[in-house]
Amino acid sequence: MKFVMSIRVKLILWYLVLITLLLVFLGTFAYLLLLQGLNQKITYPSSVQLAQIEKTTNGIFTISSITDINPQSWVSQADGLVGVSNYSGDQLSESEIVTVNTQQGEISIDMNPVNLTEMTSNREIWLCIYTSQDNPDVQQLLIITQETSGTESSLALFRRVLLITIPCTLFISGAISLFLVTKALRPVQAINKVAQEIQEKNLSKRIKVKTNDEIGKLAQTLNHMFERLEEAFIREKQFTSDASHELRAPLATIQGESTLVLKKERKRDEYQKSLEIIARESERMALILKRLMFLARDDSEIQLVFENVNLGELINELASDTEVLATQKNIKLKLVLKENLDIKGDKITLRELFFNLLDNAIRYTPSGGTITISLNHIDRYASISIKDSGIGIPIEEQPHLFKRFYRVDKSRSRSDGGAGLGLSISQRIAEIHNGRIEIESKIGEGSTFRVLLPLTNAN
Repeated sequence: MKFVMSIRVKLILWYLVLITLLLVFLGTFAYLLLLQGLNQKITYPSSVQLAQIEKTTNGIFTISSITDINPQSWVSQADGLVGVSNYSGDQLSESEIVTVNTQQGEISIDMNPVNLTEMTSNREIWLCIYTSQDNPDVQQLLIITQETSGTESSLALFRRVLLITIPCTLFISGAISLFLVTKALRPVQAINKVAQEIQEKNLSKRIKVKTNDEIGKLAQTLNHMFERLEEAFIREKQFTSDASHELRAPLATIQGESTLVLKKERKRDEYQKSLEIIARESERMALILKRLMFLARDDSEIQLVFENVNLGELINELASDTEVLATQKNIKLKLVLKENLDIKGDKITLRELFFNLLDNAIRYTPSGGTITISLNHIDRYASISIKDSGIGIPIEEQPHLFKRFYRVDKSRSRSDGGAGLGLSISQRIAEIHNGRIEIESKIGEGSTFRVLLPLTNAN
């Protein structure tokens, strides 16, 4: 079974590891500083005595007089140093006669005048023989005493303090980090709870954002995502309802005609009329399904052939093909092609884009009206405008024009008003070509649909 460590435990462990490393580093650094300070402290001995020595008949030097001198200036007394020996307090207590190593050899000195009983094992003594600068024949003895017990005891005490404080600090840090991490992750738990409660039926539920930190920004991002999901579910639900409604009418017609024909024997012209109705409604259903499939496909699934397309030629061909539809309603088509512009695109889908816009303009332009198709460029885009003198579109309806199955005039029949998919498809084709469609409309004055597509030589 694989062990899964929670974020809370990971944060606490990382925090404790970091604190441990810092404490060990700082403790070691402080210990070294203390050691260096104590070593500097013992540079100056606790006491320094200057003794005059004289050689006796048996070859042993004896101390004739002792003078205390400043421990901080003892170095200046050793300019003529010729020998030095080191002793501990115990060694000096064992014998009053000591040996000092000199450059000429060892000499024995009678330490009887020195109070050796005060020299314990916690002391270190240096005996330094040197010759006087004023009189080289006269030799003197420096008795340098240094306490050693204070240095070791201070270091031992500091080590004990570190051994106690580091575990206590880690324990306290762990408790504090547990509290802080729990408090910091509480909003995450709230987000997780709300996310689990959100389902398809209650997508309106949102996370309460109380801070503006990273957690707050995460909650805001999730709220925006939930809003988009809610909108997508609403659109999908509406789309399903509208699609069912659109297909229900032709299916009912086909079913009704089929049932009526099968009830009894009919005349030839009656059979022909029923079959024509069935064929027409089947064709309408096929067109709706074809358009729905186009809108449902991902961009990568739509098979397009991008090539250089001359917009002037394309608009002329399209105007020629739709002139019949305009003539039937006594509508005049007017072309204003100021420039000859090329774009990179799929000619078939572009033709469908403009045909849908022209068909929409013809449908909503009354008899005797005019439709003007113009071509020019705006910055790096080719601008194709289709302006009609129709009934116009209310401003509150304009944001919804490109929704699937949406129609401004709800009173128009499906056969007269179409399925409401043409503008959605046109917008999708424009987006595939990195373009967009803009709308300008006023009630009673007509509407203008402007398609902006990037030019071939646009940087």
